[in-house]
Amino acid sequence: MALGYNMNVPESLAVKNSLNKLKLNEGMNVVFWGKIQGTEKDYLIAKATKTDEGRIDKSFFVSTDSGLNFSKLPDLDAFISEKSNLIYSLFKGNLAQTYKDPAKVKVSNGDDDDEEEEEEEEEEEEEEDEDGQPRKPKERKLTEVERLAWTVTSIDNDTDIVPKGAYVLTPTGEIAKNALFNGLTPAQIANSDTYLMFRQPSLATLARIRKAGIANHAEFLDQLGEDQPKGLYSLQTDASGLGVSVRCLSWLGHEFTAEAGSSSWSSQYFGNGLKNNDVLFML
Repeated sequence: MALGYNMNVPESLAVKNSLNKLKLNEGMNVVFWGKIQGTEKDYLIAKATKTDEGRIDKSFFVSTDSGLNFSKLPDLDAFISEKSNLIYSLFKGNLAQTYKDPAKVKVSNGDDDDEEEEEEEEEEEEEEDEDGQPRKPKERKLTEVERLAWTVTSIDNDTDIVPKGAYVLTPTGEIAKNALFNGLTPAQIANSDTYLMFRQPSLATLARIRKAGIANHAEFLDQLGEDQPKGLYSLQTDASGLGVSVRCLSWLGHEFTAEAGSSSWSSQYFGNGLKNNDVLFML
């Protein structure tokens, strides 16, 4: 797999059983999403997708015990998104770890990946100060589970690729799998315009749909790389011309694969969860 990471046999068996349980509990389609490497422990990630009421909603779940149990990752808010975007250290593998405010921490250029890690401080909690006035609430600190939720969501937003025609927007505004989709042709599979992003469409895409009218619309999703610099996605076909691999250079470790004539495809991420901010210099 990408970056040399994968699942061993015990992990694969445990994940398969856990996903079956999640499907029953969540009532949604649940798939294995990938693995994010930590310095002490790795995170296995699962994803549940729901397309009710014409929206694409996703929930993510994490396992820290090699796939035996999964727990839901928290929803994002402005604090999580702002702080997580400023942290560049490797994940540790401890969901309860907290970080110092990245806006106030000078990141080391050395190999010490714990530079931003918050040291545990034993403080007595007092409800009132010396004057008997209520103390100010403690400053909120970003936790690793919150940063993980932001990272997984960010990666998925840039890498959840589907072939054009695999899903349609029905006349009633519902998103449904296309029962008539039988896979891509050899000519289509090598064309980047054939691939769409399975996420809530942008305003520009929605405007285009409304103008065209809705009648089992197959192009209701954003085009691959439509809102990204040209060349950010690498598309390669195999020697036979029947298999394709699409990788997002922003998130090294992601790979989408499909074969001509097949209605199924695969999209998974195996990496360290760090965005490749040097990608613009590679294009």
